[in-house]
Amino acid sequence: MLNYALVLDSKKESLSTSKKRTTTVFDKSKSQENSCSFLCNSSVYNIFPDKSKVLITLALLFLITATLFFHHNIISRFGKVSFEHEIHYSERFLVIKEILKNYSNVDSLEDERSPQYKALDWIANRDMYQIDPMLPLFIQRYTLAVLYYSTNGPITWKASKNFLSPIHECNWQNNGGVRKCDDDGRVTDVSLWNGLTGIIPTEIGYLTSLTTLYLSRNEIAGTIPSEVGRLSNLEYLGLSNNKLSGTVPEESLGNLKKIQFLMIGKNDLTGTIRKISPICRLFKDALLQKFISDCGTIVDWRPPEISCFCCTRCLLA
Repeated sequence: MLNYALVLDSKKESLSTSKKRTTTVFDKSKSQENSCSFLCNSSVYNIFPDKSKVLITLALLFLITATLFFHHNIISRFGKVSFEHEIHYSERFLVIKEILKNYSNVDSLEDERSPQYKALDWIANRDMYQIDPMLPLFIQRYTLAVLYYSTNGPITWKASKNFLSPIHECNWQNNGGVRKCDDDGRVTDVSLWNGLTGIIPTEIGYLTSLTTLYLSRNEIAGTIPSEVGRLSNLEYLGLSNNKLSGTVPEESLGNLKKIQFLMIGKNDLTGTIRKISPICRLFKDALLQKFISDCGTIVDWRPPEISCFCCTRCLLA
């Protein structure tokens, strides 16, 4: 009797285990059926062999995972965006764009490759400082961003100088950059010897509180924009040792009534600066003390790049 009881108990245990396994298999099968019910019940899906169904399911799971991964990385890097350029055409972007049409060429604000558009996109969408576009200092921040992109920051800049940081632009400095501001937060000194290339943008004329603009010892090309003449508080203009070309804008530079040091040597500038030119009159009518240009030559028969009748020093062409 004892042996029979043991055998009976063993059979009961075996049946119980088998029942559990059957239930587990059934539950798994039911779960899989529910997880793919959106596809498995499809009449199109059912025409494929079982092996093909497995491959199709795996492929769909891979596509879904890849899509979610891509979406997560885009959001983490750029914030919430849509595939219809929602970030570019936000309400803030459009408002700022309308404001900037009074300060920059309209075509440049439409061209995504231009420094003006890049500065617009940055200040509207990516600048965490989120300055109010109605504030007087808004154009100052925009202008410095245009200067950054126009001179190929960050491509050729040796150091960022904290430009485009989410702090007030008076703190965009690190051994150069925005070196000084006045008590009202207006930039008075921009000094950049930092591997700048590209050109000096016309928007530079909006930094009307500047007393010092030092861009010497870079590789800036293009011309000296006439808008420099708007910098009525400028005392020091350093543009030496670059690749500037064209003629010296006499009329424009002659408007700098507070200028004391005018350094434009070691460039590819040309022209004639006469005794009666607006620049030469600054020695008598204003505060100009030093004026250096490429008015020298080491060959008697070779004329200098610039004929200057009032320069205090002539560098060799």
